[in-house]
Amino acid sequence: MATEQTIIRILKEMRDAGKSIAVVHHDLNTVTDYFDNVLLLTPEGVLVGKTAEVFTPENLQKAFGGKLVGF
Repeated sequence: MATEQTIIRILKEMRDAGKSIAVVHHDLNTVTDYFDNVLLLTPEGVLVGKTAEVFTPENLQKAFGGKLVGF
C-alpha cells in the first residue's frame, strides 16, 4: 500500500506541474479517489471524460457485465 500511495503522490505532482499522464489501473475501488478523468472501454465503444461522469454503475455494468459489488 505504501508503494501505491507513493506512485499516486508522484502522479499528482506531475499533474500539478502540467504534465499529461496515462495510467492503466485495475482497482475499481480507487479510481474515483485517484483520477480526474477516465477512459472506459465498453462493447459499445470508448467512454472518455471526467471520472464522476464516466465511472457510473451503469457504465461499469456495460464495461464489465455481471454483478459489481460496491457500485
